Amino acid sequence: MKLETEGQIPLHWWDIKPNFGDALSPWLAQHISGKPVSFAARHSRSYLSIGSILSHAGNESIVWGTGSFGTETPSQLATNAEYRAVRGPLTRNILERNKISCPRVYGDPALLVPAFYSPDVEKTHELGIVLRWSESNRNKHAIPGVKPIFLRNDNIEEVLDSFLACEKIISTSLHGLIIADAYGIPNAWLDSPTPKGLEFKYWDYLISVGKTRDPQPYRLHAPGLTASTLLNDMNFDRRPVNLDLGPLLSACPFRD
Repeated sequence: MKLETEGQIPLHWWDIKPNFGDALSPWLAQHISGKPVSFAARHSRSYLSIGSILSHAGNESIVWGTGSFGTETPSQLATNAEYRAVRGPLTRNILERNKISCPRVYGDPALLVPAFYSPDVEKTHELGIVLRWSESNRNKHAIPGVKPIFLRNDNIEEVLDSFLACEKIISTSLHGLIIADAYGIPNAWLDSPTPKGLEFKYWDYLISVGKTRDPQPYRLHAPGLTASTLLNDMNFDRRPVNLDLGPLLSACPFRD
């Protein structure tokens, strides 16, 4: 089933504040489809893709790669939506436990970004730090030698270039980890106490790509902290993504 109207892709994403991870959804949809993308209200007849917005689906939605926070109640799940793929097996488990059929097709669509944007960017920093947009206090760090990457930004290619300029990435943001994985940049998961649903969405993703690990606590405002200290103290995951992205791309509902 196609939902396009007047040549536009009706897509819902979380748009309350400028946020790279959510703005990535319309950017990717436009690149995959080659068509303009229009914002659709939650629970409307539309596509849902990147983000933990499972509860935003309506009974006329088509869901592709969306994830769960792990906190949704049964009444927040769209029983009659069409589920093409979800971010990971934990999201699928929530649907199936509520007797909502969902195929075993996994993957955050952001993993497909390098197929559509892969410039030659000079490596200028050994380390970049990506913090969730809501971590306002932590985002005030000024660590010598570290490139701060701010996600309260909807200039997708500018943010991607910042990732590509770094040899390694430390991130509290799930999409910081996903983009680093997508481009093969070694990365460390920095613990954060603030995500809704705590670690659920991280495990959902990490299980899907075969890269399970634990978050690492660290004080980013410790006196004398430098990039060299962080590089020595943090454990960086160099494993490639262990997920065939072919089924995810094939399941894309707006791909011709």
